Amino acid sequence: EQVIWGLTGIGILSVLALVVSMLIYGYYPVRDTLLRYPTKELYSGTWVNSQYGTPPLKIETPEVLGRMIREEKTIQQFSLGTFDSPFYIDLLFDFPKQKPQQEQSSDPQQADLEKGQALVASIISNFESKGAVNILMKNDALELPSGVPVAKVYGTLDYPKQGASNPVRCSFNALLFTFEEGTIILTMMYEKDDRYATQIEQRIINSLELIKEL
Repeated sequence: EQVIWGLTGIGILSVLALVVSMLIYGYYPVRDTLLRYPTKELYSGTWVNSQYGTPPLKIETPEVLGRMIREEKTIQQFSLGTFDSPFYIDLLFDFPKQKPQQEQSSDPQQADLEKGQALVASIISNFESKGAVNILMKNDALELPSGVPVAKVYGTLDYPKQGASNPVRCSFNALLFTFEEGTIILTMMYEKDDRYATQIEQRIINSLELIKEL
């Protein structure tokens, strides 16, 4: 009987501790911690602050971004996960070699517009090549906490994730750093209804900083 009462007491204390934790921290944070919710673990884990590419971009991410091997020598690409992951990050540096006698556009504003349209088209093409459909896209201008202006392309899409019986509605956000010499594109994608993904996204955005080379 003492053993039974002891086990009962432990069970009651455990339930009380769980209830108190939920009252203090909320239902979902406690439940998701116990169930090891993927993006909760990413958000609550130890983040990594690193510099990538040329020109160097400082960024804080849940894990180190891995370098992708590209045939194009002028492109540097770093990523975390895939389109099937709970949170996908892709960082692309595209700085093609300039032709020695490249003519300047007679209409710089038109040239910038055409460049922007080409970049948006490349983002859509990348999504479609992975199997995404029903892509809804908007664009906006954004100034980072570091003071750097960027173009923002964001929206939603349906993606056939592995193991899912139906396409999963996802949100994406692409930030474009444009220079005369080339472009840096940071793309993030996650399930639209994920409770922690927007917090991960905002923390990444707040950490972005272009490093001036000496």
